[in-house]
Amino acid sequence: MEFDEYKTPDDIYARFKVADAMNELAACSSLGSNIRNYYRYGTFKDCAARYDHLKFCLAIKTKSSQVAQVMIQKRDAELRAKKRSMPNSEDVWTARTHPPEEFVELSRQG
Repeated sequence: MEFDEYKTPDDIYARFKVADAMNELAACSSLGSNIRNYYRYGTFKDCAARYDHLKFCLAIKTKSSQVAQVMIQKRDAELRAKKRSMPNSEDVWTARTHPPEEFVELSRQG
């Protein structure tokens, strides 16, 4: 799910179609998907985020465009904050200030 600005009221609902959310939830909880996940990672898939997305899609369908847009912006901000708080590659890797010694030695030999 991308975080976009909304230009028209139709754009507000573009990412929040109930049918798409139901399809994503069904794909996540399907037997084949769970078998693959269990084989690769040793656990079944956690589809809670997709279920929450479906509930949110259903919730905004009954709201006016202005209220729905505020709800979407608030949810997007929460998702951004959650994503920023999660570990990322910068937590694992450190930036190099010079090449590794092995690389320098190999480049001198070759």
